[in-house]
Amino acid sequence: MFLSLNVDVSNAGISKGIVGPGYWVHGVSGTSLQSKFTTYRSSYGHASTVDGGGEYVSGGWKPRYVMSNGSQYATSRGNKAYYNWK
Repeated sequence: MFLSLNVDVSNAGISKGIVGPGYWVHGVSGTSLQSKFTTYRSSYGHASTVDGGGEYVSGGWKPRYVMSNGSQYATSRGNKAYYNWK
């Protein structure tokens, strides 16, 4: 299964918790736009971000229990965080 979920995190602060088959940390803290994801039940997990200017950062596909980190500098609005697994 491959699933990609996203959330607009421009003014959301940092959220974290269990989602799908893993654990996701995402949001904006100061100037940092963060998306970190690790999977516990699927083979691979992936985290990424897109800032308000369209800059994409991928944390890469990581094996189970390894955190994928797709963090970058945040813009004032339009920041998005993503996670997915396969």
